[in-house]
Amino acid sequence: MRMSGLCKVEMSGFIPGGRRDGNGRIEMSARERERLKVLELVEEGHLKQVEAARRLRLTDRHVRRLQACLRREGDRGIVHGL
Repeated sequence: MRMSGLCKVEMSGFIPGGRRDGNGRIEMSARERERLKVLELVEEGHLKQVEAARRLRLTDRHVRRLQACLRREGDRGIVHGL
């Protein structure tokens, strides 16, 4: 059986915005869930942007862009195509 890599996850409570269905969930790929998890650690002050960039294999500048998108749009800012 082949899985698509998509699943529904609970929206982060501390990040405003985001598209919610009736259950407060949004579909995310495994990569998007990992990005959200690492960026939440940065937002909480448990991880530096440079370390987040290394973990996600991105540049630190791209991590800053993703953080700005999270602050502006909530979790849906991480999901491709929303």
